Amino acid sequence: MTGRIPDGPHRLAEAQAHLAREIAGHQAKPDRHAAIIAAGRRPMGRPPVPMEQSTRVLRAGRVVQAAERAASEDSGSPSRPGAGKHRKPKHLPDVVADTTGPQSPIMPARKGFLQGYNADLAVSADHVIVAVSLSQPTNDQACFDAAREYG
Repeated sequence: MTGRIPDGPHRLAEAQAHLAREIAGHQAKPDRHAAIIAAGRRPMGRPPVPMEQSTRVLRAGRVVQAAERAASEDSGSPSRPGAGKHRKPKHLPDVVADTTGPQSPIMPARKGFLQGYNADLAVSADHVIVAVSLSQPTNDQACFDAAREYG
């Protein structure tokens, strides 16, 4: 299974099943490695890491811990059903509009969204700026046409 385990009453059980699958899958790697060596062949690649250092097993364990915390929070406060759901990420600001440039678009960024323009520039082979443009579209499709004109 790939992707995020959805919230809900079965989250803890699904997370535990995922951890069991990751442990079983990781345990198969040293077993295959040992079988290849026992057969007198040379194994390809690096040897498998110990179970305690497997990033997939560690990540699945963290998912189980988070599911256990969520289950204990939900069972601890029956008066607030759904408390803790739809939390706003901490890195997004409370203010969503820039009053200094209200016509500027809200554009996707690495950590959320920002309000601004898409700036592009074209330089010549000797590093001289020959064209500058500000645009509202979030992609750079328009700047390729401008670069062809000056290039």
